[in-house]
Amino acid sequence: MKVVTKKIEEKILLKENASQIAGMKFVDGQLFLTHKRLYFNSNSEVSKNLDLETIVKVNSFSCLGLITNGLKIKLNNGGFEIFFVNNKFKWIESINKQTSQK
Repeated sequence: MKVVTKKIEEKILLKENASQIAGMKFVDGQLFLTHKRLYFNSNSEVSKNLDLETIVKVNSFSCLGLITNGLKIKLNNGGFEIFFVNNKFKWIESINKQTSQK
């Protein structure tokens, strides 16, 4: 499967249903990892497109100690994004592998 962005095709390395914290609510959608970017496409209007060069660190994250399947992605601008996936360790490993190749 491929994702097309700005008329450039990118091979999807990893794809999974995911949720993201947007403000004070969870937004459901799908998380995609390509060799260039991390995408989150929601079932509503929220979308994220993170170039791998902007990712500084990826950690495991838990919300209130109850939801333990989180990814906290630290960005080079000091900000961060939080996603919830079923296979967090696979995502951490895959994102780290792709960012180390940049």
